[in-house]
Amino acid sequence: MAQTESAEKKKSPNQKKPREDLGPLGNAVSDRVTDLMSGYIADNSEDVATLAQLRSGAGHTFGSCPRLWGMSVDPAQYERLWERPRAEERTEKTEQAAEEAVHAALTLFALHQQSLKTADQGMHIPSRFGRGIRRAEHNVGWAVRGAMPVGEIEASLHNRLRRAAEASSHTKRVSELRQIVQRLRGARQPLDYGLLAEHLYRAQRPRGAETVKDAWGHGFASFHQKKETSAEKTDAESAEGEATAEEL
Repeated sequence: MAQTESAEKKKSPNQKKPREDLGPLGNAVSDRVTDLMSGYIADNSEDVATLAQLRSGAGHTFGSCPRLWGMSVDPAQYERLWERPRAEERTEKTEQAAEEAVHAALTLFALHQQSLKTADQGMHIPSRFGRGIRRAEHNVGWAVRGAMPVGEIEASLHNRLRRAAEASSHTKRVSELRQIVQRLRGARQPLDYGLLAEHLYRAQRPRGAETVKDAWGHGFASFHQKKETSAEKTDAESAEGEATAEEL
């Protein structure tokens, strides 16, 4: 598929130091999202246009969005996924699972970042510690709990998380995540999109969905709410009002 020189440059493997807490697929997504987020916040016209196009694919499968082919991540950036010791065999199914995970993470990020352009509004935030699929910080469960009022469990958002965690297919899971991400954007609550990509890949593999459900549940239960300043409380209340208005 023909691509512009600019697109090829955007997708080529960069020189960032790999995150030790992520595998090849998560690192590829984390790097791509970091670049897009920086460009979007800096109001770079190409990145603004790219995120607008990617946003149209949020909640849809990779195969159903041919207009976005070539805007994702070059598979060469995560091929080591199948080269590591004890890695899964590279098959059509595992390749498809990786493509779908990458596509979902990028398009959901594009939706999450929409209209947020100040330096403190980056909606991709790497976890600061921990390894392994079950680590909590900034996974979906952690973020959902962080978007709720302090000391309260918001039933509608909690049910969205439950349905996403218990989804019987990747398509249903991503559909629920699209609704969750809209709520997270309203609350200005970021996600670790490299980690999300790895979770979405794992959830499509045999017995992986249960592992991911456990990880999101652990994230929800282990969230620690920071103390809000008066200014932060005002911002959060304003964001909640925006989110409610968008759903009406």
